[in-house]
Amino acid sequence: MLSDIISMISAFVSSLIATLTEMAPTFGVFADIATIVGIAGVAVGALAVLAGVACLLIVILQLYLLHRVSQNKFESALCREYRSLGGGNPESKADAYNCLDLCNEQTYLRRTFRVSRSRWKDWRSGIERNLSSSAFADAWREAKQKGADNFSHLQRLEQKGFDTDPAFWLFFDCLGKIKIKRKKKK
Repeated sequence: MLSDIISMISAFVSSLIATLTEMAPTFGVFADIATIVGIAGVAVGALAVLAGVACLLIVILQLYLLHRVSQNKFESALCREYRSLGGGNPESKADAYNCLDLCNEQTYLRRTFRVSRSRWKDWRSGIERNLSSSAFADAWREAKQKGADNFSHLQRLEQKGFDTDPAFWLFFDCLGKIKIKRKKKK
């Protein structure tokens, strides 16, 4: 992208220099001065554009890095919450239920792109391990029986065999709803 902008500026400067060079003889005595001033003006303008593009790229990079830092802090807070609930070894059924609720929330957060792909891969394997462990089995069975809506994201993840990324569920849901209209043959 930057190379395209530079080549466009270079082409513009070249065409402007060619135009000024053609017009130089009509200026008489001031032809050389006019050419030099014109070229200098174009060069300064081109440098200003390049500086602006460079500043814009730096701002975009800074925003991206700021986003990654805040996302990392957010993900780390969820990891601390998971550990505070006993992690994969809950001490009570209530702890297991709260941990399942957190796993459901993590799945939802990935679905809404609030969690990075690399962190999701770690969490997904932990969620799968938790749901298959005996420590969570009773609480998970009870949770599914009591209210399917409370753990809908976690249930869907389990139904999909833990193979799909929740971030793409909306896309695939929309694809499934698209109906192709075919013209009827007469």
